[in-house]
Amino acid sequence: VPNCWKQEVVLGKLLVFLLMESLFWYTMWTFFTMCHHGWSYHPTKIGNMHPNLKFNLLREQIDACHEVGIKVPVYLSAGFNADMVRKHTEWRIANFSGDEKYFGNLDAGFKKLCFNTPYLDYLCALIEEAAEMFLKTVDYEKSLK
Repeated sequence: VPNCWKQEVVLGKLLVFLLMESLFWYTMWTFFTMCHHGWSYHPTKIGNMHPNLKFNLLREQIDACHEVGIKVPVYLSAGFNADMVRKHTEWRIANFSGDEKYFGNLDAGFKKLCFNTPYLDYLCALIEEAAEMFLKTVDYEKSLK
């Protein structure tokens, strides 16, 4: 997120305007609560907010989309979190020789985390936090139809 984007509400609405003016007009867009790098796009007590973000970007995106009738499922990266791999190397998946590449030529450099470690508790806490913050704004039953 460039430092020049200081106006939170303007940013959310600008993003929706740009998407609507592009060829990507849909009735539903998906935004990240947390990406593969491990950055959250909203304030968080569990994870780490993106270091260049000073406001709740996800909330602004959701609100701007809802204003024009666009549904917003929220995506949380599970199994990939570069920040947690750096902090907890014992949570990563690797073979006996320590090799972490499992995508062959498609490997983008992300390291996979094992769900059979305390990472699963961390992930569940992230999901609970995101659900408390954003599930109220989503009509869950209607989004499944």
